[in-house]
Amino acid sequence: MMEGRLNLQFLPWEMERDAGQKVAMELWPRVVKESTGLDLPVDYMVARPWLFWRSTFSGARELVENHKQDLFYDAVYSEAEFDWHNYPNHPFTFCDLENLGLYAAGAEPEKYWITDYREHAVPEFFADIWSHTPFTPLLQQKLDKLLKE
Repeated sequence: MMEGRLNLQFLPWEMERDAGQKVAMELWPRVVKESTGLDLPVDYMVARPWLFWRSTFSGARELVENHKQDLFYDAVYSEAEFDWHNYPNHPFTFCDLENLGLYAAGAEPEKYWITDYREHAVPEFFADIWSHTPFTPLLQQKLDKLLKE
């Protein structure tokens, strides 16, 4: 938090990316555009903590409802079961963190300290293990090592 504003970090899409980030770049701008009608100029799903004001949640939800002309649940609900083996081919209808970041930066910038993550990146204490992260022997070793520390 900086001067009462929550930290909202981003990375530009055009920067060098690892394989996982390249998939994100192909997936999330399209999903956000479909759910809001707006372009996603940068990637907001880059660093924790992901904290948002309550007004941001309601505003981001309203943004989807207005664009889709439907109730939020109906606008984003998908009957397709998620199978991480099929990621990123799952028919995503919504991306919470990207939609929240987009709304926060565009509609409520006075509530957020919006910065390029590269300006103050520090080693993370967290490991990103997403619903689509393959549980490989290497990941198993990494987690086992963390549990022993």
